[in-house]
Amino acid sequence: MTHADVESSVEDILKEAECEYARVSFSRGSCFDIIARSPEGLILIRTLTNVENMTKEQADELKKIGKVLSARILVVGRKNIQGEMADDVVYFRFGLPVITPTTLRNLLVERIPIYAFTAPGGIYVNIDGEVLRRARREMGLSLGNIAQHLGVTRRAAKMYEEGGGMLLEAALNLEELLGVPLIKPIDLQGRTSYEVTQEGAERGGDFCIRLSELGFEVTPTKRAPFDAISSQGLYLFFAGEGADSTTTKRKALVMGTIRRIVKRDSVIFVPGRVRRTSLYGTTLISTEELGRMREWEELLELLRDRSPEEDEKF
Repeated sequence: MTHADVESSVEDILKEAECEYARVSFSRGSCFDIIARSPEGLILIRTLTNVENMTKEQADELKKIGKVLSARILVVGRKNIQGEMADDVVYFRFGLPVITPTTLRNLLVERIPIYAFTAPGGIYVNIDGEVLRRARREMGLSLGNIAQHLGVTRRAAKMYEEGGGMLLEAALNLEELLGVPLIKPIDLQGRTSYEVTQEGAERGGDFCIRLSELGFEVTPTKRAPFDAISSQGLYLFFAGEGADSTTTKRKALVMGTIRRIVKRDSVIFVPGRVRRTSLYGTTLISTEELGRMREWEELLELLRDRSPEEDEKF
């Protein structure tokens, strides 16, 4: 299965799940290729044939963008360092969840939860520690009894009751002993917050520094279809810099697509005089106009005035 096959499979699944989606990769080094909106919210998807090809830099960038947008992140592929990946199991690459196209379909279309994940030592599951504690006490068993039955230390048994991961075979063994279901589904829906390193506006272009001076929060990006995500209060927008007409057109097209999915404005700051106010759904503002502004409200007002669709104000 080629990368194009994986990408097409993901698009077919998103369509079947009735998600709004679009391909948005701007270059081969982009940290995500597809953005989608499901009933649960935004999803940033990176597709690969072999997930080992995802670099730490790409993963860190994806985490940063996902955190700002409160978006889920999914890496979808077929192989890892050990070969073909199994379906209905979550793998991890630099802390990001990795699944196969079949698992994605089960999750989004069939609404089948995922229970198993990989970690050093084998396939693990999360268990409901409260249910375990209650069932153990009702049967008159001590933590020592549980530890002895599983062949682990008492400390390990205590960690299970506190919600620690457990080898799949051990969890099934424990369920059989206690006669109650203990295994919990993995909450991929809630994986929207990652520990990331905050970077200052100076790490972006000159327009990032100018936005910061006007009072905007600015998150510069490197391997994304846009150059920064900026916000003021509840108002958030995607920003880019157009160095030449070719770059501006390509970037405007992709950013306009993202605007449609995310329901947030996008703007490209271009040198020289602006001959048109928008391109492919992306607002155009000259760097000279930005430089003359003294208050952040001036930029928001201009963004609203130049909104590509007058009836679509985000």
